Amino acid sequence: MSSTSNNPLLADWSVRPFSFPPFEEIKASHFKPAFASSQEKHLEELKQIANNPEDPTFDNTIKTFDRAGALFQSVAGVYYNLTASFCPPDLQAVQTELAGPLAEHYAKVTTFPGLFERIQHVHSHRASAGYTPEQLRLVERFYLDFVRKGALFDKETQDKYNAIVKELAELTTKFRQQVTTDESEVTVPVTAAELEGVPADIVAAARQAAADRNLDGHVITLGRSLVEPFLTFCPNRDARERVWKAWTSRGELSPERDNLSLAVRILKLRSQQAKLHGYKSFADYQTVDTMAQTPEKVLELLNRVWTPA
Repeated sequence: MSSTSNNPLLADWSVRPFSFPPFEEIKASHFKPAFASSQEKHLEELKQIANNPEDPTFDNTIKTFDRAGALFQSVAGVYYNLTASFCPPDLQAVQTELAGPLAEHYAKVTTFPGLFERIQHVHSHRASAGYTPEQLRLVERFYLDFVRKGALFDKETQDKYNAIVKELAELTTKFRQQVTTDESEVTVPVTAAELEGVPADIVAAARQAAADRNLDGHVITLGRSLVEPFLTFCPNRDARERVWKAWTSRGELSPERDNLSLAVRILKLRSQQAKLHGYKSFADYQTVDTMAQTPEKVLELLNRVWTPA
């Protein structure tokens, strides 16, 4: 286990240019101890808010909660950006191990004794508090976030909800990892004739992708950085079709990385999640907190722009 004393994720980044994280020093082994340390600090900060003997106000509850967990958010920001963009096997192993514990930490925040009650108090008195529009938005946002994460549930329902969220975190992590693996490992060979008319930089990238894998000629990998420009500029329809079919089949291109069973389980869990909140479907639960507000309005917009697009 990496020590916290020399862990670059826990260092003071303000002394670096633009307060940028030291990516060149960060290793996969740094994340687990960094999360453990930052989560402990986060919960201690929440304890101070919840145990404040003064009546809940915007400053001592909402503002303080907004600033709590700064170290945890810094570690999480690096972690989620790396796992989404550059996730080698050692980081994938950490990602798999941490999926459940991270979901549990977010659940601890929502269910922290006394915390939601203070937020609820500020929310219930918001109309007469004279808040600025920005303050009012923050009060309403935090209250709604807690409610949507089960803060109003009884203990039994809350435990069931948190178990669903934890399993969803584990399954969606595996789902994304299998898509990412296909993006890096699966290739579609293309001939020189099929690359005629394709910009030179894309041809060079396809040649380099083949060389990196000790292959001859040119290949298209399934990451967006190569697939999308190839599909945009390649004039050969047959080549575009092969690449497009492979790209849209990520996560189902090999028996050991078939996401179909994961997708079925994810859909079932999301349905259960929505029904615990009183919604008939996950689409209803998901869209109610958006500008569209209903699945029907989303479809209406998509259908309206389909032909022009």
